[in-house]
Amino acid sequence: MADKLFKHYMMAAYDESILAQPPMFLSNLFGKNPSELYLSETEKIDVDVIRDSRELAVDVTRGGAAGNKNESNRFTAHEYQVPLYWEEAAITAAMLNKRLPGFDPFQPVDRMQALAYHAAKIQAKQALKIRRAMEYQAAQAFLTGKITLVNSDSLDFKKKATHHVTPGTKWAPTTGTPIADIQALADVVFHDGKMKPDTLIFGATAFTVFIGNDKVLAYLNTRYVEPGRLAPGDVVQGAKLWGRLTIGQYVFDIYIYDEFYETTAVPPVATPYVTTDSMIMLNRAARLVKAFGAVEILPQFQEEYRRLGMPMVPEFQPGQITPFAYEKPPAALMAGVQSAPVMIPTAIDTFGDLYNVD
Repeated sequence: MADKLFKHYMMAAYDESILAQPPMFLSNLFGKNPSELYLSETEKIDVDVIRDSRELAVDVTRGGAAGNKNESNRFTAHEYQVPLYWEEAAITAAMLNKRLPGFDPFQPVDRMQALAYHAAKIQAKQALKIRRAMEYQAAQAFLTGKITLVNSDSLDFKKKATHHVTPGTKWAPTTGTPIADIQALADVVFHDGKMKPDTLIFGATAFTVFIGNDKVLAYLNTRYVEPGRLAPGDVVQGAKLWGRLTIGQYVFDIYIYDEFYETTAVPPVATPYVTTDSMIMLNRAARLVKAFGAVEILPQFQEEYRRLGMPMVPEFQPGQITPFAYEKPPAALMAGVQSAPVMIPTAIDTFGDLYNVD
């Protein structure tokens, strides 16, 4: 009975902590399929970036006794020590002595219930910090092709300069050619990545100048043809769906994504994952790998977490975000999580971006 109550209060605190957590749109594009989720048992992983071709078969001279020589997919490989995220906080005796939210103030505090409540709440918030770091990695991979971490370490996936473009004329109500700029980038992405892009993800101001441009408005009002229907739709994993747009041979779903993280400055500075004057173009079926390296938790501290009766709540997936607990005598129990994620844009040529559009 006590064990059930313990887990009940832990899950209640966990549910309370994640109730208002936004989903992570960009990092959820990575690891969509089981084949795109990689768990390593070491601190290092092999990072592969693949570039494919659409060459035709070439006829050969009969009787020549030699076939046409082919190369396998071109790829670059790089062994990388995955960054480690390690978040922890103390649960003190003073915290366990305080009344829990919603409990009768005249009843004694059950310390095991209080431990469950505080551990779940702390670790849910810590897991969210790691998920934000993963979202930040995904945004950088899409926008620049290079992940630069807070500790200044970096991983360069060699995104082509032709996939990272500033419009020749900035977008404004009466200047710029957004439709032509998008089509030109789509042609490059399709040629290099061999997949037609089907998704546009706008920063907030980029969409404002796009939809306010005279040429875009004229294009959307083409008589007898409906190249696009921009109408607010559902929020999909934190991104606002704004409809569909056809340009030449391409059909795009349009999203605005303005979720943000906060810096550690005082006061904190709200920073959007997708820079407000940028637009990301991609094919959502492209291969994007979500990889996790080994964490640095000793087995006894994972066992201590389980010994305390802590359930494996949904955020804590073995090999991905791993919880731990250990005693810090005489007045604290440390509860935390570790993870070693890296977002790998394996199909590096299947996406591009327009930046500084306004």
